[in-house]
Amino acid sequence: MTVHASLFESRQEAVPPEILPPATILLVDDEAVVSRLVSRYLTHIGYQVVEAPSGEVALAVVRRRRPPIDVVLSDIEMPEMDGLELAAAVLADSPGPSVLLMTGQLPEGVERIEVGRRIVQVVRKPLNLDGLQDLLQVILEG
Repeated sequence: MTVHASLFESRQEAVPPEILPPATILLVDDEAVVSRLVSRYLTHIGYQVVEAPSGEVALAVVRRRRPPIDVVLSDIEMPEMDGLELAAAVLADSPGPSVLLMTGQLPEGVERIEVGRRIVQVVRKPLNLDGLQDLLQVILEG
């Protein structure tokens, strides 16, 4: 597995906590290194992060966790239950958390995909962490 240097490109300092909406992010990725790095960054900028190594584990967390998850940030490409199946299951349980998907497999320029009857935002890997932070803020404020 290659970890791209851009995974580390981000603002030098965290956004003050009073600027960020308080939120819990469920980070779902079967690649432990990626999960750890993204989790560390999200925690650094003020979010609470819960990690899940698969879609199945993530769905159980979403359905049982109190206080609830605010945003599910999931890789699309995973064995067994992939991110699209996870997104469909999470969005079917309404009301529920927002979903943000990440992948390196979609054509350049694709920013949203349809999951069921909902449109879900997609971010490309390798992640631009500043862009991810901005997008999470928009999702949580929306």
